[in-house]
Amino acid sequence: MMTLYRLVRLIENNSHALASCLLDRVQNSEATPEYARVPAEDLKERVYEIYRHLGDWLMTKDELDLEQRYLRIGARCAKQEVPFSQVAWAIVLTKDNLWEFLKKNEKLTGQSKYLVSWRCFSYSITSSIARFTTLQSDLRKRALKWRSRA
Repeated sequence: MMTLYRLVRLIENNSHALASCLLDRVQNSEATPEYARVPAEDLKERVYEIYRHLGDWLMTKDELDLEQRYLRIGARCAKQEVPFSQVAWAIVLTKDNLWEFLKKNEKLTGQSKYLVSWRCFSYSITSSIARFTTLQSDLRKRALKWRSRA
């Protein structure tokens, strides 16, 4: 049985490959065409950070830290004009990418897989929704205000 520590290290040590695989999934998914607006290296780096520092996220960060991270992601995506449905789908792809990686390692217990694959994603969608929606509303208000001046 693999300990949580060894599991996290396995993911962190494979973070580049995981990030590359996810980038490929997002770029080739019919559900995420607007991610073409996001520079590939930007997306890959954001995902790499999560995978590379998974131990910190699981063991030292609290729910507020996770929420803040995904609030920033939601804000960035709103500014890049990526629809929220695609942001949510990219988060699902991120989870699925990790899950597929974990399934390939037969030594993992169900509990370890669950903890790692869901802990970091539990607040991701709701936090992203909150920030994305707020920023999208703000951008619309600014656009209307700008148009009324013209």
